[in-house]
Amino acid sequence: MHWITLALCLGFISIACITGKNRLKSHTECRFRTALAWFIIVFQSFAMLWWLWPANFRLDQSLPLHICDLSVWLCVFAILTKRRWALTMVFFWGIGLSSQGFFTPILQQGPAHAEFWLFWVGHLQIVGTAIYAMVVLDYRPDAQDLCFAILTSLAYGLVIGTFDAIFKLNYGYIGPAKPDQTTLIDILGPWPQRLIPLTAIVLSLFTILWALARHLPCPKPEPDEIP
Repeated sequence: MHWITLALCLGFISIACITGKNRLKSHTECRFRTALAWFIIVFQSFAMLWWLWPANFRLDQSLPLHICDLSVWLCVFAILTKRRWALTMVFFWGIGLSSQGFFTPILQQGPAHAEFWLFWVGHLQIVGTAIYAMVVLDYRPDAQDLCFAILTSLAYGLVIGTFDAIFKLNYGYIGPAKPDQTTLIDILGPWPQRLIPLTAIVLSLFTILWALARHLPCPKPEPDEIP
């Protein structure tokens, strides 16, 4: 089921990118992008209400504090405005971090449960938007973007890590608690010592993504792009 779902997600991302490229030729890509943004808004509004509903609420996972929870709303702003800082965070948080959910999903339920769809559609929206930004919007990170992503991520870690430490939670996967399923966190040692290698991994991953993106063709900025 995991690999079938992953294949479907990659298929949907490919369809969106191909459609976006074709829409560029007919000058209607903006309308297609707006439709994608509204899909994210509607679905994520439902997801937030579902998690905050008293019957579903859990302090350790219902608050919208994970990087994925923040990234998905950045996706809306990024594809509607094409602001570079928003595209930067969607790129690094989407491909660099949220994509990990594709390979090590934190799930115990199958397709018959709402949590399955909330998880997979949410991650599809984030990673899909990041890839769409590269393929269709021609986003390419530079050294300044890399620094911005690193500093923003460190600021997130400081704020959410403090919150986690106080309430013994694990938002951002940087707190003292651990997921029930096996993840990379399990081999990084006890908390808080594991924060050191975890930070090093994230910074290295961001740098690798930036280095790889440098070798991709760098088209001229769109006329309506706002730095």
